Parts: sequence; structure tokens; C-alpha cells
Amino acid sequence: MEHETTEAKQPRHHKVGPTRRDLRQIGTWVKSCWHWLWSSTKSIITSLGAWFGTWCLFAIIFFWVIMAIGALTFVSHMFMGTWIWDLHTASHDSLEVVRISLTVIGGIGAVGYLVIKYQERQANSREEHRTITQTQHRAFTEAIDMMGSDYTANRIAGIHALASAGTQDHELQPTIIDILCGYLRTTRPTDDAPVESTIIHRLHDVLRKDNPDRWQHIDIDVHGATITAPFELTNVVIANADFSHATFNGLVTLDYVEFENYALFENTIFKESVAIRHATFQDGADFTQSEFHNAIDFLDTEFMSPHTELVMKDGFQLPVAFQNAVYFRAAHFHGVASFGDTHFITDCVFSELRRRQPGGKYESLPTTFEWACFTRTKFFSSGGFDGVEFARAPLVEDVEFHDSGDEAQFNKLVAASKSNRGRIATGGYSPASSA
Repeated sequence: MEHETTEAKQPRHHKVGPTRRDLRQIGTWVKSCWHWLWSSTKSIITSLGAWFGTWCLFAIIFFWVIMAIGALTFVSHMFMGTWIWDLHTASHDSLEVVRISLTVIGGIGAVGYLVIKYQERQANSREEHRTITQTQHRAFTEAIDMMGSDYTANRIAGIHALASAGTQDHELQPTIIDILCGYLRTTRPTDDAPVESTIIHRLHDVLRKDNPDRWQHIDIDVHGATITAPFELTNVVIANADFSHATFNGLVTLDYVEFENYALFENTIFKESVAIRHATFQDGADFTQSEFHNAIDFLDTEFMSPHTELVMKDGFQLPVAFQNAVYFRAAHFHGVASFGDTHFITDCVFSELRRRQPGGKYESLPTTFEWACFTRTKFFSSGGFDGVEFARAPLVEDVEFHDSGDEAQFNKLVAASKSNRGRIATGGYSPASSA
């Protein structure tokens, strides 16, 4: 009796079928398979849609009908153990044959309908894209025509239209920049300052670093242009810059500008003050024979050119005459800084920048030179060299000072750089000088 009771209770200790954990794993696997199948199907459909784009509608329908019949034949063989053409009334129920026939006919019709609807949708999409493209090109052409108008308001409207077209079509951006810069290079009426201001303002908007839709890899070429309006491009990125032989009659502000490649300012005339503060020249700058008729400020500007030979064009070359005060406070010259044949008519300040911190203490930001060349350089007024750091001893020939104190301070810094054999005057160290 006890043996029978034990035998009767024994199945209760063995669970039959999958556990909840097994069911969850199976569900997860099925879900993963479904996602994979769905994504693969979408990818295949997209590829086939692009492939069928060049086919005629009849060929597409014929192809899908053949595919449907093939799929139905395969399914019937897998699940019914026979091919469709082997079905006949002698071995199968006639109703079954009718059902399969109707299924085949309905499937073919459904496939044809879906193909036709898909083709209609693709045609509508292509037509919509073609319409948008035609509209954009029409707006682009109209904007160019407006730029050539005799009325100032029309030219300003054309500038805004071009900027809008460039935002919508990225491929037009370099062309639009060339058009705007080309307009500045043309001979224009004397009362064209409002148009110039609009162009400069739009250039600033599309090149700003904090603009999520910033135009990339843009060159600014205004060589030989005469610009009357204030030229302000702050916090922007410029790939290549050519300001050579240009004349700026207004203020020039290039604060926080990043010049990705070589910046050319050769024979450029600046009638008013110039501010190039906190800027970065990745591949050097050339200010050969430029004219500065007012103050110029290079506060905390970095010249990143790696070249250290004076004969190289890369670096910072200044055989120019500064008519008013020029400030290089806290500027960093990582390449060649050549001041050969440069005349500083008024104050020239290379001194370090002292900036007050929130706690009340002052921070000293020195002006640093990887290598500098002072040949036939003349300082006609007082200046300052406090805190200047030379990584290598500068080349000094025929330098003239109006202020004996500046001369003594400059010579002391040069002597210190020579004695340190490549170390900066304040005790710092430059890896390039140690090579």
C-alpha cells in the first residue's frame, strides 16, 4: 500500500513542459528573430525598389507574379508533400483544389496591386523631389538676378535669398560664398555700405561655431576688394582666407576666428582699428607690406605654424609700417615671427597680459615666440617687453629703439634666451627647441 502511494505521488515532483524562464527565453528569441526578419525585409524592399526604378510596370508585375507562384509552389511542397501540378481530383478533394487555385489567383492579384501602389508612391516621391529641386534652383537664379539690381533693397533681398538657398542645399554653399565674396570684389556705388553690411552679417551667421547648421570648409576670398562697412567676423571658422590687396575703410574685428589654413593679408590696407583677439592661425599668416593706419590688437592670438625657417612663407611675416598703437599682448607665435623692415611709429606692446581672477589675484599671460626675427626693425615710440618669452634666441640685426628702457629690456631678454640655450626667459621649456 505504501509502495502504491509513493508511486502515485512521485509524478508531482517532476514538472512536465517548459518553465516560465524557458518561455521568457523563447519569447526573447522569437522577438529577436522577428526584428531581424523585419529589418532584413525592409532592406531588401528598399534595394529592390531602387533596382526596379528603371523597369517598366509590366515587367515588374510579371516578376512579382513569378515570385509569388514560386513561393506558393515551395510552400505546398513543404507542408502538403506534393507539388501544385500533382494535385488532381483523383487523389484530393476537389474543394481543396479549388481553394488552392483561388489562393493562387488572389495572391497574384494582391501582388500586382501592391506593386502598382508602390510604383505610384515612388513616382510621387520622385515628382515631389523634382519639384523641390526645381523650386530651389529657380529661387537661386532669381536671387542672383536680384543681386544685379540697381535698387539697394533688391540686392539685400537677393543676399538673404541666397543664404536661404544655401541652407536648404549644401551643395550650393561654396558657390554662394563665391558669389557674395565676388560681389565685394566688384566696383560698386559709394552708397553700397548697407549691402556690404548684409553680406558680412550673413557670412557671420552661416560660419559661426555655435551654429548647428554651420557651413563647412568655406573659403573667404575678398582680395582686391574695397569694403567701407565695418568688417566683423567673430567666433567663426574659415578654411582659406585671402584678404590680399584689400582695403578696409571701417573697423575690422576677427575675434575668436579659427583660420584652418594659410591666411593671406599681403598688401592689405586697414584704415581703422583692427582687432584679431583670441584667434588661431593653424598654418600661419602673411601680412607682408600691409598698412595699418590705426590701432591693432592681437590679444591672446595663437600662430600655430610649425615651420621654423625664416625663408618659409609659413609663419607670421610683418615687413609693414604701423602708424598707430599695436598690441601683441599674450599672443603666441608657434612658428616664425618675422618683423624684418617693420616700423612701429607709435606704441608697440609685447608685454604680458595681467588679468584679475575672481578671487582678487592677478594672472600673468605672457607673449611667447617659438622663434622671432628682428632685422632692421625700428621702434619710434615706447613699447613694452615685460614677460615676453623666447623659446629660441631671436635673430636681431640693426634694431633701433626710441626708448632706451625698451632697448635695455629687449637686449636682456635676448641675452637670457641665448644663455638658456633654447629655454624661454622665464624658465619654461619648448620641445621644438630641444630637438
